[in-house]
Amino acid sequence: MVKSKKPSLVVETGVANGISTNAIVSALNEDSSRGWLHSFDVLPETKASYTGKGKWSFHLLDKKRTHKQLSVAVGNLPLVDIWLHDSNHGYRWQKFEYLLALSRLKEDGTLTSAYIYASPAWGEIAKSHVKES
Repeated sequence: MVKSKKPSLVVETGVANGISTNAIVSALNEDSSRGWLHSFDVLPETKASYTGKGKWSFHLLDKKRTHKQLSVAVGNLPLVDIWLHDSNHGYRWQKFEYLLALSRLKEDGTLTSAYIYASPAWGEIAKSHVKES
């Protein structure tokens, strides 16, 4: 997806072991475009999941103010081409994050999510907000 869309900005929530992070940065580096990945997580150790050189910014969020911090941080970024949700898979967080992502995506942007079956949030949002699911 990153190679075909050639995004300027990718947002990833949830770094964990860094598999997606490494794949996204690798694709951005291959393109030599101005694309950049901003990753958000609540665990400081996840910053070590990517050790290469590349177009990557890690943002550590406070577990107690995650909603507000994520909202402010992405609000300070340009509009997003690709948003990958792979963080908290509970209903309330997924719904919050999907709505935030949709408000920050470019018109032709893509919202993608791991574990859409973890809660009904994806189905609810897709019915009213998503052009293609």
